[in-house]
Amino acid sequence: MSDVFCRQGDFTDGYCVGTINGCDGLYLICQETQTAKRLPDEYQETPIYISPDCGGYRDGLIMVSRMGEMRLAFHHDKYGCAGFWGWIDKDFNNIIEPQYIFAENFYNGKASVSKGKWIQVDNGQFDWEEESWGIINMQGEEIVPCIYDELNEICDSDNLYLAHKGGWENGNYCIVDSNNKEEILQLDFNFDAGYMFNEMFVSEDNLFFIDHLPGEGTDLIYIYNMVSKKFLVHGAPYTERTLNGENKIVVNKDGQDIIVF
Repeated sequence: MSDVFCRQGDFTDGYCVGTINGCDGLYLICQETQTAKRLPDEYQETPIYISPDCGGYRDGLIMVSRMGEMRLAFHHDKYGCAGFWGWIDKDFNNIIEPQYIFAENFYNGKASVSKGKWIQVDNGQFDWEEESWGIINMQGEEIVPCIYDELNEICDSDNLYLAHKGGWENGNYCIVDSNNKEEILQLDFNFDAGYMFNEMFVSEDNLFFIDHLPGEGTDLIYIYNMVSKKFLVHGAPYTERTLNGENKIVVNKDGQDIIVF
């Protein structure tokens, strides 16, 4: 076989989607047998990105799009996930029919997807309507219904997501548990998950939100305990200090400094 360029970064389970020197198009390439099969023509323009993770092969399925790399008329935090996405198996059978205008690849058997509609506008750019996010399993079943304005996985968790529902004018953020298929917390504060300096993560039984406020000189932290179902800290200013050689986040509560992590 000629030199292989793995478009998704590397082989996964002995396969990758990539190109072969001297050959046109995208191929499913088997590392063990050193063979390659050309993807169907309708999927040849599939964009493949390492970040955001979309397109390519993972866990027996190939993420494919019937649209090439798209130019959007407006900014979207998941710009690289735009397309008309579905999944096929290694024999190129359609497992999940292309239908999602935004999607991320499967991880731990789950994928974030958005239904909607593309509208072509001036200069070959695209606008979209009816964006509605949810989570599917590898059979294409909605384990979290596609009803959310936005959906972002929370770091260090394989089941918790920050979601926005009810429309951007009057809606609110909530935390969705994909294991229980339910909303476990309604947030009474706004949190821009797309802002590069904001952080949200899970540590033990606690949910952390660090909200950086550019230009205000104050950053806020929220800590929610999922066992007691109460906020331990809610919108408190915090400082970063070096204590015993380690960087720590410190909150002053009731006149006392508390190390939160």
